[in-house]
Amino acid sequence: MIFNTLSIFATLALGAFSSAIPLSAGDVPAVSSISSALPAVPTPDISSLPVRRDQLTIVDIVKNTTTSVQTHVETLQFIQSTNATLETLGPIVDDIKNILADAIVAVEGLAGKEVNDIIGTVEGVVATVTVLAQVIAELLTTILTVVGSVLAVVTSDVYPCVAALLSSLVEVLGCLVLCIIMTLGSTVSGLLAALIPLLGGVLSIVSKLDVVVFVKVLGITV
Repeated sequence: MIFNTLSIFATLALGAFSSAIPLSAGDVPAVSSISSALPAVPTPDISSLPVRRDQLTIVDIVKNTTTSVQTHVETLQFIQSTNATLETLGPIVDDIKNILADAIVAVEGLAGKEVNDIIGTVEGVVATVTVLAQVIAELLTTILTVVGSVLAVVTSDVYPCVAALLSSLVEVLGCLVLCIIMTLGSTVSGLLAALIPLLGGVLSIVSKLDVVVFVKVLGITV
């Protein structure tokens, strides 16, 4: 039943990252009318062109995301009670959320590919479930640890607002994990079983904020 629940959250959470404007039939000219108006163009010989191999995999995407958020995480590490405010934290959190949103879109783009092309390699070898879990855990631990450190210094008068802001960040992080799980589907089993033990104490941050997507994905009892 968990995947039925996850599908619902995926629809709600990931729909925000893409949009389309439908066209009616009358808006689109006939193909024949377009092609007849175009000059004849010789077909180039592409047989000698190199095959593109720059498609990112989940391992690449998650590693790149961890690197990209690092500067913002380091900034949050120096937050004190005097500047733990929405005005200070908001732009930093928004930047991290945007990076995570880009990662979600990139992972979505892997759907339907061969499993080895989805997972990726580490040192030339296709990543095992254990290695993939370690890569994901590094990103989660990096973000959740600093979220916890910020919550620890927030004063009571602004705590509810700051907690809501940080919850929105953790929610997007949870959506990324959900997207990875759903993209892998049944081709990879045991990912959550390998991932959860690696998260250790940072799971308490998820429980504290009660982020529904994360709680459902990881099966945390709040």
